[in-house]
Amino acid sequence: MRTDFRNSKGKLLLGVSLGVVLAAGGMSSVMAQDANVENEDVFDEIVVTGFRSSLMSAIATKRNSVGSVDAIMAEDIADFPDLNLAESLQRIPGVTIRREAGEGRNISVRGLGPQFTRVRVNGMEGLGTSGGTDSSGGANRSRQFDFNIFASELFNSLVVRKTAEASVDEGALGATVDLNTGRPFDYDGQTIVLAGQALYNDVAEKVSPRASALYTNSWNDKKVGLLFAVSYSKRNIQEEGASTVRWQANDFLSCSACTSDGEIAAVNDAFHPRIPRYGRLTHEQERLGINGALQFAVGDNTEIVIEGLYGSLKGTRQEQFLEALIRNNEDEMDVTDYTIQDGKLISATFDNAFIRVENRLDELDTVFTQITGTITHDFSDTFRVDALVGTSKSDFQNPIQTTIIFDRISDGYSYDYSGDENLPQFNYGFDVTDPTEFEFTEVRDRPNSVVNTYDTIQINAEYDLTDTISVKGGINWKKYGFDVAEARRDDSVADILGASVPVTADLAGLLTDFGSGLNIPSGTDLSWVSPNIGAAATLVDLYNLSAAPRDRDIRSVAEENLGAFVQFDLNTSIGDMGFRANGGVRVVETKIDSTGVLSGGAVTVENSYTDVLPSFNVAFEPSDDVIVRASFAKVMSRPGLGVLSPGGSIGAFEQTLGSGNPAQEPFIANAFDVGVEWYFSDEGLFSVAGFYKDIGSFIARITEDNIPFSTLGLSCDLLNGSPIEGECDALFSVTRNVNGNGGSVKGFEVILQTPFTFAEGFLGNMGFTANYTFVTSSVNYAAPGEADNFGQLVGLSKNAYNATLYYEDEVFSTRISASYRSDFLVRFPDREVKGGLNLDFSASYKLTDNISLTVEAVNLTDTKFNQRHLADGGAQDLPYVYHHTGRNVIIGARAKF
Repeated sequence: MRTDFRNSKGKLLLGVSLGVVLAAGGMSSVMAQDANVENEDVFDEIVVTGFRSSLMSAIATKRNSVGSVDAIMAEDIADFPDLNLAESLQRIPGVTIRREAGEGRNISVRGLGPQFTRVRVNGMEGLGTSGGTDSSGGANRSRQFDFNIFASELFNSLVVRKTAEASVDEGALGATVDLNTGRPFDYDGQTIVLAGQALYNDVAEKVSPRASALYTNSWNDKKVGLLFAVSYSKRNIQEEGASTVRWQANDFLSCSACTSDGEIAAVNDAFHPRIPRYGRLTHEQERLGINGALQFAVGDNTEIVIEGLYGSLKGTRQEQFLEALIRNNEDEMDVTDYTIQDGKLISATFDNAFIRVENRLDELDTVFTQITGTITHDFSDTFRVDALVGTSKSDFQNPIQTTIIFDRISDGYSYDYSGDENLPQFNYGFDVTDPTEFEFTEVRDRPNSVVNTYDTIQINAEYDLTDTISVKGGINWKKYGFDVAEARRDDSVADILGASVPVTADLAGLLTDFGSGLNIPSGTDLSWVSPNIGAAATLVDLYNLSAAPRDRDIRSVAEENLGAFVQFDLNTSIGDMGFRANGGVRVVETKIDSTGVLSGGAVTVENSYTDVLPSFNVAFEPSDDVIVRASFAKVMSRPGLGVLSPGGSIGAFEQTLGSGNPAQEPFIANAFDVGVEWYFSDEGLFSVAGFYKDIGSFIARITEDNIPFSTLGLSCDLLNGSPIEGECDALFSVTRNVNGNGGSVKGFEVILQTPFTFAEGFLGNMGFTANYTFVTSSVNYAAPGEADNFGQLVGLSKNAYNATLYYEDEVFSTRISASYRSDFLVRFPDREVKGGLNLDFSASYKLTDNISLTVEAVNLTDTKFNQRHLADGGAQDLPYVYHHTGRNVIIGARAKF
């Protein structure tokens, strides 16, 4: 930026103070859009560029809106130490992220989980899905958007709309997120940007490449423009740690260490880990993103933009575990020693313990494609029309999900969680590095896929009734398709070959050097036998075995939405005070065809509903630098895809039915927002906002008796061959999902953003931005008619904050950023993730006007993923997953011409 840096000694002092952080690792800023002003004679005042410029642009977006809006602009995305869009979005107040393999996957906004957040890409709703570990929910089969498909380099703005307007199409209970890629006219003529980085992970101890390029140009005085951008990265991450696959109490065969019936009862009643284990997960990912845009200005009143976006996330994940299979084998095990502490079998030794090594390989492939065309035309100074047509597809394939299992029985196996409940000590009673100690017993292969498609047509018009009042209206049609499928080849080797197979060297490898960066207790094995998946699969001819369809995961939804809105906008003043407002109503009809497998046959059920959604926003300016905002809206979010399936089982003889519910109603909420914003300088902001959502119902699963079969929307032919064939009004006992009781969400946000322009010397080139969000909820999870069961929303962290301290001058810039969220549930009421602080750092040095060197570090504190099992109604807080992925260091260079 064009600020004088007069204190070179101060600059050196700042560099030394940040050098401690820099020594821990660095980060890369990629494809930052440089906004340096070339003509220094234009203004005498300071011209802000770089990171500070992006903060100013984000403030301008927030200030000029009527509702509650927060944004991250181009340089902000490119310069933050963020691996993908979710990592960037967490900098926005009220936004928290959940990570997969150490990288942001999806977001929650103001306590409402990913399924309640709607995402638009270049103005069109879309849905991107990827795969995940079982402990994080596996493949995404819901309405939540997986942001890890895209690198942040392709996008030049992210906008989070926390309040509703009639002109913004429906679907979000939490927020609408707009992801926008660059357009040619955003740049001044020809621009070329090249960036390259090397990423090092200190657990995997591997280096991976990252590269980006952008070319854009416009001709004929910005009548025609072209933009093309590409981003490629590889990522090798090693995830290590301990897990239990939950805890349970169960009766053991015997307890030779017990001296009384009371001791035996205490051992059987105490919680023990189901599958205590150590494991290594190796993630290898390739991410490719491409976007292009053609932009045309036809005369002075018409603009046409054609945009395409391609995102590919390919990879493999290998999961290698050494474990004791206590679950379901207690009735064959003898407890020879034990310690009970606070109702937990905190340490124990067993004879006849089931010891297992397993190796799982997933091949994961997501391809996202989108093409949109938009046209805007001004018929006059007072009448404008715009239209959008687009199509998108997210295709997730998991063609290989193969697990190979070796087993053996052991006397003298022990576990001990008394020293460190997250990192226990194990003793297996034999040499776990000797393959001949094991037998090849079981194979699994579970190929699956998730495909989502969207088609959209949207037309809007706006007319200025007066200089201060305008009216706008429009119509929006969307067609959404969802298809999920899974098949399974799960079998014992004995059933395939006639007997289990002794393990030989050609069937096994050796996992070594486990526990990097973890304080594993001494005496625990850090190397063990690991199945050779290729050799084992070949031995049983696994991929030529028939794959049985898994009925519960073969389902589809075809959804068609037709919406229309009218909205009035006001921009005026009351005396010397500015006053802006908008109010309107949106009406949308939803038609759904849900297909599932019921008792072996495909069943399709139709449903439809219409929602009327009013909204009102006002921004009042009692002075030039203060804005008071207030909003009200009725908002809706369509039900989760999993609960819509009619699939399940029908017992015509017993007259019972268990299924999903295609007639599920949407989530409806009344949302209230109020806030005060003080813009105390061009770059300074202090704001406080409060919010409240009254949510009508959440999903509950209930059993209802005496339900006429004819009212279920199913064909009477399903009763054929039963004693009640043709009796369509026969009464059934039906277990299904229904709209249950409701709940509320409330909280507040605080934002402070300021450069240190009040200071002299190097301090004058520094600045600070921070936000804090408090959210709480009260949700009644009980089914209708049951006793109340209140709890927090899944995905809600009561406390979250982000803070960045930055420095920037003409040559050198650096930032350190902290992001924190407190504990949150991932399943009510028994699964929780502990909160944590992520600390990131970045710095860049300008070698020339066109070339910069960058260094960044992600997760400097190596924050652990700590998932807990809340057993016995929450009275027991027990370790479930305790993994880490280490620190990422990224060093690179960037050139702009």
